[in-house]
Amino acid sequence: MTICWSCDRDPSGSGVAANNSEASPQLLCVHCGALQPPSPDGTSFDALGLPRSMGLTRAQVEKAFRTVSRTVHPDRFRAKSAVERRLALEHTTRVNEGYRILKDPRRRAEYLLSLAGHDLGSEEQRTEDPELLMAMMERTEDIDAARDVGSLEKAIADLQSESRAHLETARAYFDDGVGELSDVIRRLEHNRYLVRLLERAEARLEDMQ
Repeated sequence: MTICWSCDRDPSGSGVAANNSEASPQLLCVHCGALQPPSPDGTSFDALGLPRSMGLTRAQVEKAFRTVSRTVHPDRFRAKSAVERRLALEHTTRVNEGYRILKDPRRRAEYLLSLAGHDLGSEEQRTEDPELLMAMMERTEDIDAARDVGSLEKAIADLQSESRAHLETARAYFDDGVGELSDVIRRLEHNRYLVRLLERAEARLEDMQ
């Protein structure tokens, strides 16, 4: 059982009604109101009090971020003990990082993959799949060779559609248990290249307009 560092009681109250209903997860001790330490094994989902799900909406993530941020904001603990001021900074760091990861479906999918024991590595890491590399090179050339807005807009729409399909496969696997992990790994690796192509195409389109 977790014990509050300030009052040596169960911070959740073990059935006692919490007086910090706006805060989720359990951040403040229901007995003394002291800010509790973040879990050393907590995930970004835990930091925001969200379920471990690929299918979260942007609105859900933003609402959770605002709620927890208000509760742990360092300004609320200026007059508190040094311990609580330090904990507020630790929570804020974790909450901000959790928001950065979870608000983006691509990062969220890759994060879930890492929690499943497979890390895709750094953004700059190249795939070892020669067919994928060749296909991406050809599509890069097509984007660079495009000379009209319509061609680029079609390329962007196609890339966005492909990316959504890859992320839906990840959602089905992580949320519904449908599919194979190996397929999710392959698709998320592919999706990284699609995102780079999409950024390239959008930059070219902006230059044309």
